Amino acid sequence: RVFKFLKEAKKNSDEAVLGACLVKTLVDVLFSATQDAKKASDLLAPAAKKAPEAGIGVPLAQLFGKQRRWKEAVETLERHIAIFPEDESAAKMLDQARNFAG
Repeated sequence: RVFKFLKEAKKNSDEAVLGACLVKTLVDVLFSATQDAKKASDLLAPAAKKAPEAGIGVPLAQLFGKQRRWKEAVETLERHIAIFPEDESAAKMLDQARNFAG
């Protein structure tokens, strides 16, 4: 139901943010139980795109990093920083991801 709720929500709406946060919670539980970064990132990525203002870009980038998917980590962090320009931690992560991406 949560994924359906997110899918039906208008992009950047309050409902999309709520859905994205709920998906993030479910993904946290899934990753904690399985350590499956691919499955977790596959589930979280649509939520981050639908509601980037939900602030879930950093955890998504971390999941990409665990898989060495540096280009996707860079793109995700760039989108996050565009919305949260004062996030110094994300900026440092972006520099690291760019270094790994080559």
